[in-house]
Amino acid sequence: MNISKDDIKKLKKKDFLSLKKILHKEKKHEKDNVAKSVNCEKNCSNLEDCIDCEHCHSSQKLVNCKHVIKSVNCKNSEHLWYCANVFDSKDMNGCTSCIGCHGLMDKSLMVLNVQFEEAEYYKYRDSIYKDEPEAKITP
Repeated sequence: MNISKDDIKKLKKKDFLSLKKILHKEKKHEKDNVAKSVNCEKNCSNLEDCIDCEHCHSSQKLVNCKHVIKSVNCKNSEHLWYCANVFDSKDMNGCTSCIGCHGLMDKSLMVLNVQFEEAEYYKYRDSIYKDEPEAKITP
């Protein structure tokens, strides 16, 4: 569908919303380079060993994640950037070893946005996620 700037300027709100729906349906969400990943077909690229992800890119070992970029070993999380070992969290940037957190940047060893000492954190994490392997992320 081709439409000019002049055409867009003439649109009424109702028409704009209708065209927006059409354009979104036409856009293809194909997977690209998702090695050894399962059910990561909604606009994912450069993934390795991931399961049930949507809109994730350049990441490894994600499980049930959405909108994740350049992250490793994260599970049940959304909107992560440059994170590692983040579980059940949302809106995180540059974080490592966090559980159940929201809206943090450059933090580590956090549970529900509360800072833990290293030994405390791993004891708590191990009691909840016994089978989750740790991973390292490189900048």
